[in-house]
Parts: sequence; C-alpha cells; structure tokens
Amino acid sequence: MAASISVVIPVFNRKEELIRALDSVKKQTLQPSEVIVVDDCSSFLIEDFLRESNYLDQDWVRVVRNEINQGPSGTRNTGVMHAKEEFIAFLDSDDYWDPHKLEKQMALFTKKPELDLVYNGTWVVYENKTVPSHTKLFKDNIWYQLVDNCWTPPNPSTMLMRNASIRKLNAFDLTLKHAEDIDLWMRMTLHDMKIDYCDERLTYFMYNSTGRLSKQYRAKFKKVEPFFAKWEPYFRQQGKESSFHQFKQRSFTKFALETFVDSLRDRSVSIPAQMYFKYLWNRKEFYDLILNKFRRVQPQPS
Repeated sequence: MAASISVVIPVFNRKEELIRALDSVKKQTLQPSEVIVVDDCSSFLIEDFLRESNYLDQDWVRVVRNEINQGPSGTRNTGVMHAKEEFIAFLDSDDYWDPHKLEKQMALFTKKPELDLVYNGTWVVYENKTVPSHTKLFKDNIWYQLVDNCWTPPNPSTMLMRNASIRKLNAFDLTLKHAEDIDLWMRMTLHDMKIDYCDERLTYFMYNSTGRLSKQYRAKFKKVEPFFAKWEPYFRQQGKESSFHQFKQRSFTKFALETFVDSLRDRSVSIPAQMYFKYLWNRKEFYDLILNKFRRVQPQPS
C-alpha cells in the first residue's frame, strides 16, 4: 500500500535528469501515493515528453504546467497547492534519491508523530564523481545555527514535511530569488516547528557547475539583498540590530568563500582575487579555511 506522500518535482527544460529523478522515486521501498511534476514553462511540453516516455501510463504521475515561469520556489509552491497527501517530499529534477529515503524518513515520523519535518544528509555528484557532503545536520537550536553560525541546510530534495505544516508557512517566499530555503527554515523555527533528521546520506545532489559559474557572483550578491531587507525589521523589533549586522556580514563572507572556491575549481584567477580584496582579506573565517585545508594535506606523525 502506498504511503500518504506527495512527491513534488519542479522542472525546467530537463529530460534525462527528470527521468533519472522519476526512476529514483519508482525504486523507493516505500512508494508515494502521487508524484506531481511541475513544468515551469519549459521550451517543450514536459507532459508530452513523459507521455512519449511512457511515464504517464502510471496513475501516480501527473503534470502541472505554470502559466508563467516562476523559478524553483514558485514551482515548488505550485506543487504544494496541488498536493493532496498528508506529507510532501520535494525532489529537484536534477537530483535523485537513495531507494530507502522515504521509508527511513516515514519511520522517524512514525516514531515521533509530533515532527513537522524530517530531512537527511546528501551525496554531492560533481563531474561524475560522488563524494559525501559534510554539511552538519541539526535538530535543536536551529535559529542559532542559521543566524550565528551561518549554517546552510541541505537542499530541499532532502525534505519530507507535513502538508499542513508547509501550508501554515505559505511555503516558499516568492519575493526572494536567493536564500529562499534559509528563509523557510528561519520561519519554521519562529513557528516552533519540530525538526529531526535521518543521519544518513539519502539524497544525491547534482553540483551543476554551469549553473553556478562564479562569474555570476555579482548577480548572486545582488539577489540576496531582498532576503536581508526582509529580515532586518524583525531583528530591529527584537532589539538585535548588532546580531543582524553580524549575520549579514558572516553571510556575505560565506558567499564570498563559496565563490572563491568555485572560481578556483573553474580555473579562474581574476575572480578569486576580486573576492579576496573585496570581502575576505580581513576575515578570520577565510584564514581558518586555508589553515584547515593545509592541515589536511600535512603528513601525520608516525
């Protein structure tokens, strides 16, 4: 018997990746009741493609198409609006799941029925190599981890959430073009939602270097400004302006570090130099990162 789970897959102009994502759902040891593929105005009709690929012969797959392009978060929200089941699992169309993901997450919900969200660790797939993500997982003091430690939660493809809980939050904020997932987690903590995780890597996250080119860093930094503009009044109302400015500074340092590393991976030279002189030269976090990398390559004493 299928579990009361709606899987929401946002997609834009992807074919082979979408098939891989759907196949990973099909292989789940605990099957969902429905899969909602949300076509974000692709240049071709996703519904026709899936019909030709014989995926619409299965009753649990249906396609919804946005009337206008809405981006990943708006497309996820479309899926939430159409989801009928008690739980919602998000799966980006270029990611895929371990066969036991839903089963293990639902087991935790059964054990702890008070939970609103269960998430899990990830594998990162980059240039045909699969490596473990070392992002730490937390279930307590999440506001502190987000604001004081600039923790970035694993991506939405790790999440299994109660339908009622995400609707209570009005899902993802469509006014934001960056950090929408962090915003969602911050709102979850303010609503005192109960969160836990499976301490296993059950999601394969595709690192798309083409979509993350460090030459886009100016646009990325500009896109994150509305996120801080949204949250600044809350911190001010709480009398925590200093905490907000530290949060913003640490966040920009983290974005700069990510851009620095990405651009080196892309064999760029000018962008790391720009990042260093504009954001990193006086930041302790940058030198801590360099020291940690250096320690890892040092020979261990015999």
